[in-house]
Amino acid sequence: MLLAPKIDGRVLRVLKDAGDSAFPGEVLLELDPTDAKLAIGQAQPALQAELRKLRLDALPESDAAFLAHLPAVDSVAQARANLELAEKDFARIEEEMKRGVGSVQTLDTARTKAKVAKVGVDLAETEARVTLAHARRLQSALDDAEDRLRETQLRAPVPDDWPAWSAVLGAAANPIRYSVAARMVSKGAT
Repeated sequence: MLLAPKIDGRVLRVLKDAGDSAFPGEVLLELDPTDAKLAIGQAQPALQAELRKLRLDALPESDAAFLAHLPAVDSVAQARANLELAEKDFARIEEEMKRGVGSVQTLDTARTKAKVAKVGVDLAETEARVTLAHARRLQSALDDAEDRLRETQLRAPVPDDWPAWSAVLGAAANPIRYSVAARMVSKGAT
């Protein structure tokens, strides 16, 4: 069976040579992990910043969970408070008008402020959804970078029955071993 890394990179270390034996899951060679580590280093803080904007510790499991959390987002909570204040002012001024105490201009201004506040709520909710979408993209980039980091280590194949054997006999007593027939790369090769 021919083994090769799933990703490209410079060979950092070759741990097994022709004729060596290897246990399932044992590292055979390592590629330079620098690019993957840099990608992780960029994605993690960016993701955390987006989550902080949303007042979340982790991405929500579903859109419904996010909708339930939406009122806790600072910008949405502020916009809803402004809407509530504008609606109360409008209702108060409207009541004054019914009693003949207010002016039409004041009523129109209050009505417009309530409409603007409603648009502010819609805008804040939309911005929160956009931030969530961006956070999900960053999570995907982080997952990809973590996968690439794992792929920098080429390991001997692990048969399906390996965990059962290891649980019963222990890893050292497991009869499954591989032998390296040939090595086709060396340290520093791409």
